[in-house]
Amino acid sequence: MARKWPGIEAEDMAQEALTALLEHSELLKDFPENIALVTAFMGRVAGSWASKERYDFTVRSARYLYTPAEVRGLLTHAYWDLSLRETSVPTGPDDRTSLVVWESVCVALWDLDAAIASLNPMDAARLTLRFRDEAEYANDAARKAVDRAIDTLTQRLNEHINRTPADHNGPGSRISGRMPAAA
Repeated sequence: MARKWPGIEAEDMAQEALTALLEHSELLKDFPENIALVTAFMGRVAGSWASKERYDFTVRSARYLYTPAEVRGLLTHAYWDLSLRETSVPTGPDDRTSLVVWESVCVALWDLDAAIASLNPMDAARLTLRFRDEAEYANDAARKAVDRAIDTLTQRLNEHINRTPADHNGPGSRISGRMPAAA
């Protein structure tokens, strides 16, 4: 479940779910018979907590982290639709600033282009074959390889859009000039 939530540690999710389970000890009665109920409860709690943490991170940092599901949706429904590159907003002379929008997810094409270009050739080919050419999976291994490529693409996209500018060395790094002496 943790791979669905970039930036959220699996251990933290498990800790929150176990804490909630201990707070609702009535679920532990007849545990072996209620294992499906306990598992569903823990999954719901962990997902809810991760969603809240992701939202809090976005608000605190003004940085957004895409999930693999969102990237998959963009690849499936929007990225290779050439009409979106011509009609998406904002319109202007620099088409690289066009946005791809799918449901409530919006990403600049050049960010997604840069992330795809940073993939190794095999991963890029797998994604192109699956999502642009709409090829079916040959087997379970091919499906897993595409899933791993989506995870890598998600990581690269998040790194690309949340990187620190190369000319910024952090707070207090500005070299101050001397003011001329007063005459």
